[in-house]
Amino acid sequence: MPERGGMIGQLERILYLKKVQAFSVLPNDSLAALAEMLRERSFPKDAVVQREGEPVTRIQFVLDGRIRASRRGRPIAAAQPGTPMGALAVLARDSQGYLGIADVDTFTLELASDALLEVCEDHFVIVHRTLQYLSQLAISMQQRVAPQPHSVAPPVTRLASGELDFVERIHFLRQIAPFARGSINALAELSRGLTEVHFDAGISLWAEGDPAHYVLLIADGRVGCASQAHKLSFEAAPPHAVAAMEAVAEVRHWFSATTLTPVRALHGTIETMLDVFEDNFELAMDYTALLAGGLLTYLEQTGADASFLQDA
Repeated sequence: MPERGGMIGQLERILYLKKVQAFSVLPNDSLAALAEMLRERSFPKDAVVQREGEPVTRIQFVLDGRIRASRRGRPIAAAQPGTPMGALAVLARDSQGYLGIADVDTFTLELASDALLEVCEDHFVIVHRTLQYLSQLAISMQQRVAPQPHSVAPPVTRLASGELDFVERIHFLRQIAPFARGSINALAELSRGLTEVHFDAGISLWAEGDPAHYVLLIADGRVGCASQAHKLSFEAAPPHAVAAMEAVAEVRHWFSATTLTPVRALHGTIETMLDVFEDNFELAMDYTALLAGGLLTYLEQTGADASFLQDA
């Protein structure tokens, strides 16, 4: 086991963080800011690292040893050297916690959640990379289990052919989960970067494998989605952001999309959304919490093999 007592220097901490997949492409100044916030911790074998039923306020980056986690009796993750424990729960603002036990004598670098937020607010690139990585994991999750069909909400305007005005746009954006708590100023800024678009039924929006450069927020109508590669199909209906995860993850579309009915939507580039997130930190963290919470729920409800998100 590594020696204790402040023996892990700043350079070693930075080099360690570069090995964590979510942080591997961060610039050195951002890694240095994170490294400054890390504190060394030691846990003897069978020590409780985290108690279930208590909010998760610490991320443990394992240098030596192993931590296993469970919730309601189900294993949800395990962290070994090179992987963190508790990152998803911290990002999801999880209040239920998990039971974390050191399998063997374990040495970690600990990052407090408030310290993480402080660094993220000053280094948006960390938020951007985290959103990108969580979106990649969420896509991997969806490819295992197709998203549930979204219930069709009433049109947000009574005029089938009229464009959404400013108030209607704000009302619509608030129906989309990550924007529900957004300030009027943040949603107004987002709204200004969106363009209203209309499609007839039977229009192909994109094919499986096409580049994903934009987000489509469905206000009216239904979109059929299908993946031949993953043998999945599902529908998207208002209020739903189609292809948001692919655009944020910077990957190609993993499913094709075709309008099943006439569709009205708000169209925006990923650059527009990221600009709004950079200007509105709380909105960015709300979006992050939604992604992280979805991954936690998936692990808990399915008891799935957590290997595909070991680095989260």
